[in-house]
Amino acid sequence: MQSEKSRFYAWNFGVPMAIALLTFVVFDLTSLDEAISNWLYYPLQVFPFEHDRLFENLTHRWPRIIPDWTGEAAVIGLLLSFIWPLLKPGRNDRVIGLLETARVAPLLRFTARHRRDLLFIVVSFAVITGMIHFFKSHTSIYCPVETTLYGGTMEKKEWFENFSLFHEAGAGRCWPGGHASGGFTMVALYFVARRYCWRHAKAILYASTYWVQSTAPREWFKAGISCPTHCGLA
Repeated sequence: MQSEKSRFYAWNFGVPMAIALLTFVVFDLTSLDEAISNWLYYPLQVFPFEHDRLFENLTHRWPRIIPDWTGEAAVIGLLLSFIWPLLKPGRNDRVIGLLETARVAPLLRFTARHRRDLLFIVVSFAVITGMIHFFKSHTSIYCPVETTLYGGTMEKKEWFENFSLFHEAGAGRCWPGGHASGGFTMVALYFVARRYCWRHAKAILYASTYWVQSTAPREWFKAGISCPTHCGLA
């Protein structure tokens, strides 16, 4: 039992932390980040797919719909979960009958039964989104195309050079990568699936990880929106 618990924390906490540390060392403490951006930008002085609307829709606009809808569904479900326990047989028979006829009762019973799961998802989404906004405002990192390296006017800095704990560091809002970080909110579904020992739980984890990594090429190739570390460390 103890070994299973240790393996769980090693896989779900240790491995992500090790990957984050490796990404930090490889990209932030070397010039590899800038080298990749230079390779994409030069010699044409433009990032690939910069004006490709289809690429924009496929990799930027449409992917964010699923996390948005998931969060909204969790909030709605959490609110609905309080309705069914309020209905008492014998006192609210007419209302219960109407809900059964309208086929709404099964949904209300489901949300009431999974209130804790819905609350976990809502809190996870809120915490992760809050952390994203905190680090964006307290590091004030500008996107590559906004820096002097690629035709912009702002100085390129690393996030740890510009970090301010108690105050906003500036107007930059490019680190961590919003889409990559937002994709990780979907990992909350993995832990819910683990709670019920669902056999496809790992598939949710892998899909969420792929979701995050699939946003990175758009950030790099389209318009230099983010450096590799903007998505990698996210």
